[in-house]
Amino acid sequence: SMKCLGRSIQPLVSISRPKVCVRLLWNTARTTFLNSKHPPVADRHQSKINLLPFGVNKDIVDDYNWLRDPSSEPVRAYLAAENKYAATYFKSLKGLQTRLYQELASRVEEHHVETPEKVGPYWYYTRMAPDDSFLVHCRRAALDAPEQVILDQNEEARKYSYIEVGSMKVSPDHTMLAYTIDTRGDETYAVHVRRLADGLQMPCDTIDGVYSIEWSSDGRSLVYTVPDALRRPHQVYVHELGSPRAADRLLYTEADDAFFVDLHRTKDKACILINSNSKTSSEVHMIDAAQPCARPPQLVLERQAGVEYFLERVGGVFVLVSNADGSSNRQLLAAPDLTDRSTWYTLIGHDAEVRIEDMDFFQDFFVVYENVRGLSQIRVYDIGAALRQPAALLSSHVVPLPHRLAALRPGINADFVSDTLRFAYSTPLHQEVVCDYDMRRRQLIVRRDCHRAGMPAFEPSDYVCHRIAVPSGDVSVPVTLVHAKTLERNGNNAVLLKAYGAYGHSTAVHFRRELVPLLQRGWLVALAHVRGGGELGADWYDQGRRLQKKNTFADFIAVADYLVDQRYTRAELLSATTISAGGLLAGVAVNSRPQLFRALIARVPFVDMLNSMLDETLPLTIHEYDEWGNPHEPDVVPYVLSYDPYANVSRRPGHRLPSLYVTGAMLDTRVPYWQPAKWVAKLRAHSSTANNDGGASSKILLEVSDAHGHF
Repeated sequence: SMKCLGRSIQPLVSISRPKVCVRLLWNTARTTFLNSKHPPVADRHQSKINLLPFGVNKDIVDDYNWLRDPSSEPVRAYLAAENKYAATYFKSLKGLQTRLYQELASRVEEHHVETPEKVGPYWYYTRMAPDDSFLVHCRRAALDAPEQVILDQNEEARKYSYIEVGSMKVSPDHTMLAYTIDTRGDETYAVHVRRLADGLQMPCDTIDGVYSIEWSSDGRSLVYTVPDALRRPHQVYVHELGSPRAADRLLYTEADDAFFVDLHRTKDKACILINSNSKTSSEVHMIDAAQPCARPPQLVLERQAGVEYFLERVGGVFVLVSNADGSSNRQLLAAPDLTDRSTWYTLIGHDAEVRIEDMDFFQDFFVVYENVRGLSQIRVYDIGAALRQPAALLSSHVVPLPHRLAALRPGINADFVSDTLRFAYSTPLHQEVVCDYDMRRRQLIVRRDCHRAGMPAFEPSDYVCHRIAVPSGDVSVPVTLVHAKTLERNGNNAVLLKAYGAYGHSTAVHFRRELVPLLQRGWLVALAHVRGGGELGADWYDQGRRLQKKNTFADFIAVADYLVDQRYTRAELLSATTISAGGLLAGVAVNSRPQLFRALIARVPFVDMLNSMLDETLPLTIHEYDEWGNPHEPDVVPYVLSYDPYANVSRRPGHRLPSLYVTGAMLDTRVPYWQPAKWVAKLRAHSSTANNDGGASSKILLEVSDAHGHF
């Protein structure tokens, strides 16, 4: 579902301690000047994959497929050697790490208290003390009333070696809390229930293997989803508090392996929606929140290939956001009677220049989060009689923001009758500012300016954030540049290039504390909004997926070339950072233009692509067909094989590889550890240097965590 729908009570402003956010900065610095020796060398054990059934008349030889067995002692020994090799080098940077840590620590508030937000009869908020590693979730009956802690994540963390809180949902009567936690790092969650009056945990209501949750209207039952063997949420159950799990009732099963199931409760609290989503299609079933088991889930619209829709309910009228009928950037429809299409009418028509990213509804207003050619804004509509009179003309206005280049985050906004919209914005130079906007009076009130609270010795007015357009074939790629006002285009500036370009996700122009020391040292940070992302709408995304994926790589290289050609930097000073599916960018760059970069960071990179897409026993593989292509369809495997980073590693005499810092995680279910491990092993084996590393002035480092997952 859309990100605003089904919002949990979560902090509006994210807080990360220096020990976490210093990591990326360390990575950038330590991959720039490397000179250690004797990296690990993985053994070669040849295996073959016959691609003839997929339209390719050849076998793929894979010397490192043996690294896929995590229980193997040789695999464990090799990964341990990689970690030791990296750790040995990092010892030489201990002083730099300490200085960076101290810098970042000085810019974190010792006592952080989030701006409270009204939800029902309580004001909810989070706080964090100096010695805390996790958030404490609290509430007050009034702003001056005593504080009640509803969940202290620090207390939970003392019980486990790892903890990640997924979803938190307070019951409709605000007497119970349901929350999901992952205690392994592999995104396997269990739901726990506690009574808020005295904090009593309800052991009989703890359920393992749960993804999304919603309360019934009376707070006596939990509706939840569970995954199948491939970790795909596919079933919906109802659990009555106090009863054994064996008594839980199955409401829905999603049979299509390409579809994931999640839950959302409509803002009027009347319905719980069962959303079945693939990468490109959706289907919604509906149940009565007051009586979840009273009748079978009601189908809203049957799924159609390529058609997505998201549902809300306002004043008895259903509202749909959909890309149907060629509305690639989405349209907004009102449906007084879901069963009678003749009663439906358009509230907001399709606009080729404006993509509807999100929506929220109130009694007298509805709010649309828009992407206008890569720039985010909030538009407020006066509902008036529109939901009752189809011919009514909607009046609207845009919320005034002090910055045009900004990332937006909605608040909880649980009060349906309110005239106030809570949201936050940030920019690459400004930490999040929490705002309340009076939609009736059109007044913007700043509730919290995080920059003023936690960023000494950093003055945004000394820097500039602006957007340029870089030619790439027949398109122009938007690029956000952040740097000091005094920067000169003389080819002598260190540059960090960041890009993603997948799943329609935009590279956000939000604030990242760990980049501040780079800016203060004269670096330029470039955010490349390449095709495959959603910055310029659905068509921009479509131009960078499936059989057009190479456009993403072309854009990335074009931006890097432009930064060099326009003398922002030179290849010896250009580095880039990527993560997950964005790791394809690093992988393709290493193979096609290795001398364009001095250093590349690839965090949990998706680089062994073809092997993954041919293995339907892996989580996500079938679900990902809409993104990368179905290997059983013509032309897909030859196309993927033409750019797959791992498959295309080859020896290139005389070519210096960039320094590489690569990470993986043993508990990662999205990008298994063996993808970065195999890639690094093959890169070393095909290096032309004697030490099987990147070259005399570059190194390849791999760190694989035993204790973490993808995030």
